[in-house]
Amino acid sequence: MQSTQRAIWKALSNTGAVPRPLTNASLHGAFAGMMRKPELIFRTPLPRARGFHQTPSAARQAFNYQRFNASRNIFQRWAARPTFYYEIGGIGAVGGGVYIANLEEVPVSHRRRFNVVSPATEAETGKQMYQQTMQEFGNRLLPPSHPKSRMVQRVLNRLIPHSGLDGEEWEVHVIEDPMKNAFVIPGGKVFVFSGILDVCKGDDGLAAVLGHEIAHNVAHHAAERMSSSFILMGIALIGSAIIGLDFGFGRMIIDFA
Repeated sequence: MQSTQRAIWKALSNTGAVPRPLTNASLHGAFAGMMRKPELIFRTPLPRARGFHQTPSAARQAFNYQRFNASRNIFQRWAARPTFYYEIGGIGAVGGGVYIANLEEVPVSHRRRFNVVSPATEAETGKQMYQQTMQEFGNRLLPPSHPKSRMVQRVLNRLIPHSGLDGEEWEVHVIEDPMKNAFVIPGGKVFVFSGILDVCKGDDGLAAVLGHEIAHNVAHHAAERMSSSFILMGIALIGSAIIGLDFGFGRMIIDFA
């Protein structure tokens, strides 16, 4: 029986009726027609993106250049007017008149200076400065009974009769801080940092420091400085409007003032 089955199987194998076992070679041949190499979707490389920081910088440069050109064109059109020199002369005459009309003599030194700030404006500015100083250093003030506070008050009492500022509301504030500084705000508000007391080494040294600071109030240097700031701010604004002076110079002038 078994020999008969083997004979039949052998006969079928010779005719190709019985499938042969699958091999790697036969699988590769069967699916060779179905397998295709994938095609590249992007046949050309993408352009390299530029850095993000380059675009804003270029845009700013272009904007500044265009703005400068526009301002220059305005100035050129103004300079081409037949009345240009008359207008320049008029501006100079008005400015010079305002400057001369507000010249005054400084007490003690008797020098001439430009001042457009009234005593009321100076006093109001002093109040604002006092509030700002108290907000910053109010939590470090020594009490009036402290030896350092009494020392400053004692020296100030000696100087006030000779200051010519008897109408001021004098008030002493000693700040516990190693900073070596002292100043007098318009209105008679005296601030002394404890760090400068070691440098003064006594009443005489402190009197020299306070006398110098009081002299600023006698000469109204705060008002003079504000007046100078107005002149410089006017120059900055005129330059910005006429010739496009907008490259930081205007802010530098104001900060310098």
